[in-house]
Amino acid sequence: NRRIRSSVNGEDIAFIEGGGKNMKIMGFSSNQRGSFLKLMMNHGIEKHFWDLLREKNVGFLRSKSAENLQEYCRIVLLHLLEPENNEPNYKDGCPKDDGVNIKAVLAR
Repeated sequence: NRRIRSSVNGEDIAFIEGGGKNMKIMGFSSNQRGSFLKLMMNHGIEKHFWDLLREKNVGFLRSKSAENLQEYCRIVLLHLLEPENNEPNYKDGCPKDDGVNIKAVLAR
């Protein structure tokens, strides 16, 4: 498993760990990734989105630090901006989620 340096506590965390429904990306479970995407779709990623995360630290995302959420958002945005192709993974090796409508997210 590829590991990245966490900006939260300086420790290494797995970029991708597990597989299938148990796969975590940067420590985000499938439910947490879905919650994050739902917030992005409902609120966009402008200042209001970050204020919402800071003020309420909603749902499954409660255990994530602001730095962890911002780094995860950065990676999600990089994935959304990659040119469309038929590959099963993004350039960084992260598997693509078939349930994500990239055009709808970007339009938001």
